[in-house]
Amino acid sequence: KKGQTKSVSRPGTGASVSRSGGQKQRQQLKSLPNRTDEITGIMNEKDPNFTPNDFITYVKRVYVDIQDAWSKRDLEPVRPILHPNLYQQTERQIEKKIQDGIINYLERISVNTAYLTGYVQDDDYEYMIVYLSAQMIDYQVKEKTGQILYGDKTTRWSLSYKMTFMRAADM
Repeated sequence: KKGQTKSVSRPGTGASVSRSGGQKQRQQLKSLPNRTDEITGIMNEKDPNFTPNDFITYVKRVYVDIQDAWSKRDLEPVRPILHPNLYQQTERQIEKKIQDGIINYLERISVNTAYLTGYVQDDDYEYMIVYLSAQMIDYQVKEKTGQILYGDKTTRWSLSYKMTFMRAADM
């Protein structure tokens, strides 16, 4: 979760976190260059139906869906879009939280910025890298007592992500 790099195909996320207002900064991911126009040109040569707006809308939905699945402690709804390694790693983290009786609530999630920042192709796959900044309320509670163990119900965290989306190169 926070502060960890996660490998994902369809999507991948690596997150760095800072508190809103600059309090308790933690390795804030710097904004990456917006290369949407350049990458759209590359994609349109291969896929004339590609539109950056549709793709970014999809990216935002995927991001929120992953956060919701984490908070609900149920990754099944997002399993088809997570790389198996990320799915297994995150599932173990969720199982540990369940075992410890901890629920991690992620609320009022909003994506502030999202754009294409990178494109790479190898023999088998092509990868689109997206920069995404978001805000959310993030707190953890003891399941049996409701006691807040971490965070609070009002502080909005600002997060920056680099998400990598992957598809077969011959699509």
